[in-house]
This record gives sequence, structure tokens and C-alpha cells, in this order.
Amino acid sequence: MARGTVANRTTTPVRLYAVSETSQYSAGVWLIDPVPPVGVPEKYWIVVGDEIVEMDQSQKDSVDAADLAQAKANKVDELNGNTQQLIEENGSEYPALSGNIFALDQPSRLYWDELELGAADLVYPVVVVTKDGFTEVSLADVAAVHAFFMVGCVVIRNWEDSAQPFFLQVVAATTVAEVDAIVDTRM
Repeated sequence: MARGTVANRTTTPVRLYAVSETSQYSAGVWLIDPVPPVGVPEKYWIVVGDEIVEMDQSQKDSVDAADLAQAKANKVDELNGNTQQLIEENGSEYPALSGNIFALDQPSRLYWDELELGAADLVYPVVVVTKDGFTEVSLADVAAVHAFFMVGCVVIRNWEDSAQPFFLQVVAATTVAEVDAIVDTRM
């Protein structure tokens, strides 16, 4: 039984696999007991002939560019998720300084949109219930419905705007390490 390592000739990135029996692997598909370049990160390995060698600089630059693009996309997704979480957790207060907090999760926002769009056809007063379900607020007319709707829009916009400095840092980042160093201090 020959223990060893193998690497697929065609898959990227190149990965070494410890195996209990190298004879079970076809040399046409697998490199048997290859010796990777010393001190070179795996992401910069390629198979040339029967060897694992270090990529040239243009190939490394391509790998690094793809890694940076993925890191930026992941950070943008994280920031968007954080923003939605903050919107949903904090809700919208109406009327101002009342302590009445209304939900701003996606289903509630759809309800708010329907309320605003259909305000002219509603029978007034319209009653809305706070996020905790304990308080009702009566909206007397179209103007009150519009004010209620606009307060929610402003809250959402403010949270979205609060993410902009972090998005600008993502755009400016030139390395994965710089992207990884961006911390959303709103959380």
C-alpha cells in the first residue's frame, strides 16, 4: 500500500489530497506525489506538465483581482444586511418622541406602501398598531397617513445613508486585507 498525495491536473485552484493508496489514481488525471513550490501560497499554484509550479505575475494579478472583487462583494452584502437589520430592529417612531415604535421589516414596509398608495380611498380614521402590538395610533386623514409613511421613509433613508462611509471604504480598498479591515461600527 503506497500512501501519498495527489493533485488533480485540471482543477483550479490546485489542491493536494492525502490518500492511503496512490495506485488507485490515474497518472493521466492526477499528479502522484507532486512537490509544490516551497513558500508559495496554494492560490498561486498551477499544474504545468507533471509539476506544480508558481504562477507568473500576470496570473497572480488575475487571482488577486478576483479575490479582491469577491471580498468587496461580500463586504457590500454584509453592509446591506447590517443596514436591513438596523432598520428592522429599530423601527420607526410616530408621532415623534411618542415612544410608539412601528415595524419596518419587509412585510410591514409593503403594508406601509399599500397604505400610502391607497390613502385617498381609505375610510378614516385608520388605526395602525405598534411593533410590540400594545399601542394603537389613529391616523385621521390622508395627510396623517402620508406623514406616517414619510417618517418611515426618512428612517429607512437615514439608516441607508449611515452605511455610505463604509461603502466608500470598500470602493477605495485595493487589497483583500483592506476590505477585511472595514468594520461596520453601527453594529
